[in-house]
Amino acid sequence: TAEDTVGFANVMTVGFTGTSEGAFWIDDHTGDLSATAFGEIATSSDQAKVFIVKRDGGGRSWKKVRVFASSSGYTIEYADISSDSFETVEVSKDEAFNFNYFDLDNGEVNVAPTKDSWDFMYSSYAVRYSMGGSATPYGFNDYIIINRNNTEVAMVMTENLSFEDLDLSHAEELEYNSNINVIGSDWRSTFGGAAVFDDRFFVIKDSQDNYFKVDFTKMTSESGERGYTSLKFKLLD
Repeated sequence: TAEDTVGFANVMTVGFTGTSEGAFWIDDHTGDLSATAFGEIATSSDQAKVFIVKRDGGGRSWKKVRVFASSSGYTIEYADISSDSFETVEVSKDEAFNFNYFDLDNGEVNVAPTKDSWDFMYSSYAVRYSMGGSATPYGFNDYIIINRNNTEVAMVMTENLSFEDLDLSHAEELEYNSNINVIGSDWRSTFGGAAVFDDRFFVIKDSQDNYFKVDFTKMTSESGERGYTSLKFKLLD
């Protein structure tokens, strides 16, 4: 009920006002599916817990949600926080996608392409971030996550090898990381002004075993506005 949310608004915030308690209520930013806010999904209605979902944005009310496995996917039960009744929907798994997406206002929505047709995504992202103390929920802009479907990334420092000189033989010898936040914010800095790091680039190994070298060259417009990213890339063969 609404009474159960008393005090939550001050805990469940993202950013400089975030709290260490709130860090447990966002998904782990590495993409570890065993460390999501919902945790392990129940296998039956009797075992399913009720979760309170705080949503940002005008007119987006708090919700109460239960999720449990069904024969073809998952059952979602949801309602406004003060409601005595709830809606139920069945969401089927689709092996062509990493995830199906559900909007508590509009039902299933088409968000991401099929899992074998993309490599990385550029967006805002919430992480468990430590600023010298306990981790708190913090929102990053200009953040990059990679496809969890057999995609890996290695970072190369230009003091060791230049972007122009790296070829397929070098790429095959690199050590790769499959955490979805492996690039994250490590391609740019906002201290002293928004700018890309010019001492590094990345090699992406995709789900078809292709190798691409990628160099981020800009993150702002000519007037300094963030969100205008440029990059160069090349397939290694």
